Amino acid sequence: MFNKYRFIEELKEELTNECLKLSLSGSSEDETYESLETYINESLDNAVIYYNESFDIIKALQFTSFDAANNDLGIECTDVSQAAFCALYELTCIEIDLTNIIETKY
Repeated sequence: MFNKYRFIEELKEELTNECLKLSLSGSSEDETYESLETYINESLDNAVIYYNESFDIIKALQFTSFDAANNDLGIECTDVSQAAFCALYELTCIEIDLTNIIETKY
């Protein structure tokens, strides 16, 4: 069963580690922000690869915004993986502040 709290905590930890690695390699704050956004998108993609896990995500997050007008990405969700991605995207937008993560490492 999908646990949103564990997902967010693990993603925050991964992002913090990635941010530290990027800051040590000399990346600018803007480059780091873009890299962390890409990291989030890849993590969300990986989380919704399997339909059964996507159903668990939708159920756990009580996601019902399948039409473009009602979800944060503004896309029409035509399958369960897209809906799960949108649900996770909305969750990460609420729970993760990239600017705060970056500011603590620079």
